[in-house]
Amino acid sequence: MTDSLSDRERQRYARNLLIKEWSGEKKQLLLKNSKVLVVGAGGSGSPLLYYLTTAGVGTIIIADGDVLDISNLNRQILHNEEKVGKNKALSAQSTLTKLNSDISIVAHPYHVTDENIAEYADDCDLICCAADERNNRSAYKVLNRFSKDTQTPLSWAGGCYMGGFVTFI
Repeated sequence: MTDSLSDRERQRYARNLLIKEWSGEKKQLLLKNSKVLVVGAGGSGSPLLYYLTTAGVGTIIIADGDVLDISNLNRQILHNEEKVGKNKALSAQSTLTKLNSDISIVAHPYHVTDENIAEYADDCDLICCAADERNNRSAYKVLNRFSKDTQTPLSWAGGCYMGGFVTFI
């Protein structure tokens, strides 16, 4: 657990530190010392991962067993044409480490299962489900069970046609 920000971090997060309700460095340190699992690095996971990274969450774990297809590029902002055919978790990790090298980004290029969820979500402060419902419906059940058993907060985000939603469980 880190108890202070570096000068570089103070510069990077200067706009956050100006927010009255942010309590100076207190909330930024909370983010820096946080660990978040994001399941899904596609349409919903891409912007979520982007903002968690730029906000300064200290450890981000990405789990996604899907491979990038060219049809994904119109909405999955972490990926590009060079990464078509590559695993989405590894592609996202590559992009995000270039965006913020002060944090730790861990990629697990597999779908979540009852057998691996504890490894991925161990000591996480938050689990975010952005899994593709069509391909990974079982992820919802796995994450819900783990969240309930460990009392780890779970958020679920997704898109439907031209809209989206976020739910906290």
